[in-house]
Amino acid sequence: MTSPTDNTALCVVLSGDALNRDENYTWVDVVTKDNSYFHPLGTSGWPSTPPNYVAFRKDGQL
Repeated sequence: MTSPTDNTALCVVLSGDALNRDENYTWVDVVTKDNSYFHPLGTSGWPSTPPNYVAFRKDGQL
């Protein structure tokens, strides 16, 4: 578990590229339409514990 006083934020760039399961469904849709987000833990540079804060960047805007 992440310390409640840890103010580290994970900044994720949302891609407009289509996901494999549907040509009309993108990572932007995961956040904006489904109100959710997920990432692998501890692999390929991802943090091993979930951060307290996640920031999203889309089209150069935070």
